Amino acid sequence: MAGGGRVRYWPVGRFFNTTGPVVAADHYCIPPLDRLDLREVLDLVRTGRYFVLHAPRQTGKTSALLALRDLLNGGTEGEYRCVYVNVEVGQAGREDVDRAMRAMLTQLAARCRLTLGDDLVNRIWPDTLQRSGPDAALQDVVSRLAEADPRPLVLLIDEIEALVGDTLLSVLRQLRAGYDLRPAGFPQSVVLCGVRDVRDAWRDACLAGTHEYGRESPISNAGISRRDDDAQTTCDRRRTVPPGWRLRGALRGARPTRPFVRPAPARGPVRHLR
Repeated sequence: MAGGGRVRYWPVGRFFNTTGPVVAADHYCIPPLDRLDLREVLDLVRTGRYFVLHAPRQTGKTSALLALRDLLNGGTEGEYRCVYVNVEVGQAGREDVDRAMRAMLTQLAARCRLTLGDDLVNRIWPDTLQRSGPDAALQDVVSRLAEADPRPLVLLIDEIEALVGDTLLSVLRQLRAGYDLRPAGFPQSVVLCGVRDVRDAWRDACLAGTHEYGRESPISNAGISRRDDDAQTTCDRRRTVPPGWRLRGALRGARPTRPFVRPAPARGPVRHLR
């Protein structure tokens, strides 16, 4: 405190952040997109793929998604409209699909308004939910959002594994149902991001007898990426394990320092044959 009882405020510089997505202007960080194989991700987006990005917590997944959103909306990688949405808000609904869908559509509407300056979703989702029901509302809303602009729509869905049971099934089925309408009537590309590969989470629930919808993922045939080798090889290839670490048993593939992007099978060989 300076003389005379006045408080002196010192400017706050950059600092280390451990509480959520980084902001490069405020936090010490490596460029968020350096944590991805950006060339591969952009190739998946351009070719209309729906793919999975997953890694443990605090490894930069959300920061990378937000940076990818800004890159795609910036126009340097082509003309896209990209929206990020965190569906964790639907977790409290559990098996109540209507309650969860209300929360997720509200979140999507807010993100579209703030990111794209587009109020369409906010205007249409209540009537769409009432008319189409929770098991078709997401597909209808996203379809109309894609139709509203000639630029391809890219949808980044974060915390997908937070959804459970009928709610998760409904979201995945609706994404699969609209897949053949892209890019004019549905997102050209969708990223499903979370701590776990959402297909593994679904398969585990089915094997445990929690649900009886069949063991195959509801999105397995919609161009979704697949695991093409074991965790040990993936970690070695992507250099996600610090030098000197030894991977044993349950630790295999643990604590990666960058998210895993799962390309579809045979994409590598096909790319090299072009």
